[in-house]
Amino acid sequence: MSSFGVNHLKTIMIHFSTNIFGKQLIDLVYQDLVDYFAEEHGESNNIEFKAFSIEHGNFNRDFKGVIRAICALLNSEGGIVVTGAPLGVEDPETHEKKFQGDLSPVTEYKEKDVVINKVSDSISPLPVGVRVQILQRAANENIYVFEVQSSPYKPHQFENVYLVRLDGQTKPAPHYFIEALFRRITFPNIEGYIKFNVANLHQPSAQYYIDLTVFLFNFSRLQNEENIIYRLMTTVGHFQSQANSQQPYNL
Repeated sequence: MSSFGVNHLKTIMIHFSTNIFGKQLIDLVYQDLVDYFAEEHGESNNIEFKAFSIEHGNFNRDFKGVIRAICALLNSEGGIVVTGAPLGVEDPETHEKKFQGDLSPVTEYKEKDVVINKVSDSISPLPVGVRVQILQRAANENIYVFEVQSSPYKPHQFENVYLVRLDGQTKPAPHYFIEALFRRITFPNIEGYIKFNVANLHQPSAQYYIDLTVFLFNFSRLQNEENIIYRLMTTVGHFQSQANSQQPYNL
């Protein structure tokens, strides 16, 4: 792919883990989360905490809540989901949950590929920009930290529901929000170029025959176009294979 094609595919990655924990996601260790929750923290539109109940927890059932949070961040501005955070305590004045103290590690260990595949299989359209770091202190003490980038392909849905982060919570997206997201979907980015190959002079008729090559590049992220039509026009001469120079050429 040419350099101008690569530029069209560039996206801005935000290192939420660095902003929140002071380390990139890949560098996080279990103790970093212990130290982080030594102080009181609240949730926001960019961070959600999930506590795990050792007595009553079930990874597959509880993981649905994690996927909901990831879906909401994809549709919003991205952020962090911590699975195994301390149990939240509601502030009596603000009614907001505060998180501090002992972690609630997940007793089951799942490989990164298994976790990411479970997320990818559950969210539609297929999400990109989701990473996970598994922090382990013992075989039955696992913290799953997800870093989610705002998706260029939103809106996404989980179990047929569009979700979004509003007021620090994961909620079903209101109609106006989904409508606005759909309006952001752009048309395919297709560019065409003409390459001059050679020109020959036909002596008896004193006419020039020019050989050209047409290139079409599809720089769209996901959208695929079929039956593309392009048009070549000339003010002097005509195309040998077309009597009408304004007639479109079909691919």
